[in-house]
Amino acid sequence: MTPRYKTLRRLITCSILMAAPVLHAQNAHDKSANEVNIDNLAFKWPQDLKQARLITKKQVVSLINSVGYPYSKSVDVEQYEFSVFGDGGIYLVVATNDPETGWFQYIWVIQCHGTSCSTIDFDSAPPIDLNRQIVDLRKDGRHQIVVRECVCLNDDGRQEGQIAHVYEIADGHAKDVSEQYPEYFRSVVLADIAKNLDSVTQDDQRSDVKTKELKAKLLYAQHDAERRVFGDKTAGFSDAQQWEQSNDDVIRRLAVRTYEKIDSPEAETALHRMADTQSGLLKEEIQQSLTRKAAKGQQVQDGPK
Repeated sequence: MTPRYKTLRRLITCSILMAAPVLHAQNAHDKSANEVNIDNLAFKWPQDLKQARLITKKQVVSLINSVGYPYSKSVDVEQYEFSVFGDGGIYLVVATNDPETGWFQYIWVIQCHGTSCSTIDFDSAPPIDLNRQIVDLRKDGRHQIVVRECVCLNDDGRQEGQIAHVYEIADGHAKDVSEQYPEYFRSVVLADIAKNLDSVTQDDQRSDVKTKELKAKLLYAQHDAERRVFGDKTAGFSDAQQWEQSNDDVIRRLAVRTYEKIDSPEAETALHRMADTQSGLLKEEIQQSLTRKAAKGQQVQDGPK
């Protein structure tokens, strides 16, 4: 077993206490609801989950297409579920498609009062499974929603989501509270990544190039969780140093993204080193990473306004 697999195994098997659910200051992944007025609501909003079970898919589709979906074409609904979230209210959670591609990659969270509806939409990498993505991590009947993000580099088509974000929904806001639920990440997210890493290693049908790329993407997702949730702020640095030396553009781009995410002088030095040695589109991406990193550092220095 290699050192990186041992590291992942330790993260999965160690005992981690789950933090109390406290909402922190807004971060880049937080969302606020859009308010929409609908003259003829497709159904009367349920007052409890028993009433919610009587709502049909046809009614849900009608509602979704009434709230002003950003496409001119009508959308389809793959799954829907009524759930109670952090403020105790009943919300409708819907998995919808992109009518241009047909892929089901959006999750909508909707709540209506009279003719006024609040909507929060998430872009969640397929496949979407609301049975796994609506969770009750505090076991109190008030749910959270898990949104999955792919490690997408525009290098190929549809990809599964490996990077997870846990959201609390309350009072018209969605807050990313992933760091409050390390046990979920340990037992589910990192366990899924470990399983996929084992599967990739044993797959003889995939080309060597694609195998290396997929392994690197899975490790990138693992390190993202280690930094965001488990507090290891330099996680992934040693892998990025190896990726930087790769002949594969996809893998080198993962090095760039990792260095950008790590807040350390060594990571910034590595980005400048790559900027001096790379060319073309990759060099442009490195310069953009350095610009974002500098802007983030300035924001930290300036403090909250």
